[in-house]
Amino acid sequence: MRELPPTWQVCRLGDVFDYGAARKAEPIEIPPSAWVLELEDIEKDTSKVLQRITFAERRSKSTKNCFSAGDILYGKLRPYLNKVVLADEDGFCTTEIVPLSSSPWVDNRYLFHWLKHPAFLDYVSAVSHGLNMPRLGTEAGRAAPLVIAPYAEQKRIADKLDAVLARVDACRERLDRVPAIIKRFRQSVLAAATSGALTEDWRGENPLPDGCSEREVAEYLELRGRRQGTQRKFKDPVAPDLTNWHLDAPASWSVQSISAYAECLDHLRVPVTRSERSKAKGLYPYYGANGQVDIVDEYIFDDDLVLVTEDETFYGREKPIAYRVSGRCWVNNHAHVLLAGDSDRADYLCFCLMYYNVLPWLTGTTGRAKLTQGVLNTLPIAVPPQKEIVEIVRRVENLFAYADRLEARYKTAREQVERLTPALLAKAFRGELVTQDPNDEPASVLLERLRGHRVETPPDRRRRKGSEVSSR
Repeated sequence: MRELPPTWQVCRLGDVFDYGAARKAEPIEIPPSAWVLELEDIEKDTSKVLQRITFAERRSKSTKNCFSAGDILYGKLRPYLNKVVLADEDGFCTTEIVPLSSSPWVDNRYLFHWLKHPAFLDYVSAVSHGLNMPRLGTEAGRAAPLVIAPYAEQKRIADKLDAVLARVDACRERLDRVPAIIKRFRQSVLAAATSGALTEDWRGENPLPDGCSEREVAEYLELRGRRQGTQRKFKDPVAPDLTNWHLDAPASWSVQSISAYAECLDHLRVPVTRSERSKAKGLYPYYGANGQVDIVDEYIFDDDLVLVTEDETFYGREKPIAYRVSGRCWVNNHAHVLLAGDSDRADYLCFCLMYYNVLPWLTGTTGRAKLTQGVLNTLPIAVPPQKEIVEIVRRVENLFAYADRLEARYKTAREQVERLTPALLAKAFRGELVTQDPNDEPASVLLERLRGHRVETPPDRRRRKGSEVSSR
């Protein structure tokens, strides 16, 4: 840290607080209505309490630490998560949370902000013990550095930080709404694209005869049929399952099944040998249910394709994962492989699969639902004429590019906001955030008075406040 103001002092946390000396309470001592705080209830970095659960609701059977309103609750388990709370009411907490009782010589809000300071976080990260579940031990906690300002200045710093960081939190909360807005925007674009609303004005300027899409689909199927028996054999298309279909397509469009719009290449998968996989590893991208991964598995393709989730990833979601790939690639058996004829048709198919809620067509429980090849082939799709498909793809790509730019700006703004809190804390504990008053009693005098008090007061009396909590 930089040189501190002359009225400030650096000491150890244990010189001021009895770190780790909290009063314990057994489950039988805890009232049913008491607040019981666990580490999972605290959001990392923000100090936000995500939920308040009573002892009756939690039904905990372990020993707890007692705390009082005004105490600082410091999460010593995995301290790099920066879970620090200023208690606003009495309660009990896991022993992985260390209560620090208020002191007449240190403003607890000031200490709360210091425990979130980058220098303090660096210290606890360095001295925590334990590989998988590191903790800040009692002795290391007592030896932790603590920067003390004059008491009056502590209050001014705490007041200023409370006000400024509240604005930072409000900014963060507003920014955190942006991803959901962008997601809704993209879904609205897809809804308009696959229903005809996106190109309604285009159809007015470029009228197409009713049923022209039906003729184009018939021509596509005829062309596909002529390829059978030469390069590869494709399955005949099936009728669309319109049981859950509620879209009124424009008159020039037609409603088809996926199998009439695109060819499913799943049956062309030919497993390769381990030797072949070893030779090809790293040469081509490899895809699975959730997109590109880094392990070569089995089946190889070379075309302009749409890949769509087969199973495992429907839990908690209505829509499959669909994405575009071009060129030579490996695809495992957790993704269906669709060939739609040309790039624009493939793009439009991908837009439809990204938007449609396919759950009504699936069987089995939602958590284990599977989009089988048979179900995929019967999914209905509203097919525009080819000229309109090209226009839809152009408009969607432009709107998605706009959404991508918004998302990039959001990420930049979010990164800037995340840098604000550490920067403000660093400035505050260098003595640069508020004006210093030469009439303030120096921190050295405060510490001398504190040392005298700690010599005169036995540890059990200093912990009496925690004892009072469990008796309430």
